[in-house]
Amino acid sequence: MGGSYLNNAFIEKRNMVIHFEMRGVGLEARRHQLYKVVKPSRYIKVYYATAGIDVFAEGYVETCEVNNFEMLTTGQISILCPDIYWYSTESVMAYYSQITGAFR
Repeated sequence: MGGSYLNNAFIEKRNMVIHFEMRGVGLEARRHQLYKVVKPSRYIKVYYATAGIDVFAEGYVETCEVNNFEMLTTGQISILCPDIYWYSTESVMAYYSQITGAFR
């Protein structure tokens, strides 16, 4: 696109919803530990790892809903991330000397 340029771009924030189930003994204590960490409007960092990637995203807790009065204690945590991108937990370095020829 010769002569074209982008003036402004807007990216919608990410809404991350984490569903969970609590099983085993000591549910009451673990639920209270969850309430201490996951409070509405509080900053939170979420880590995600698989065999191939190890990344994190940052955001703010929107809601933390727990269904206490069912056979299985379940719930969901909603997190709003203004910065929608996932970032690597490891440093990523590029050596400029190897890509210098690509620039004019």
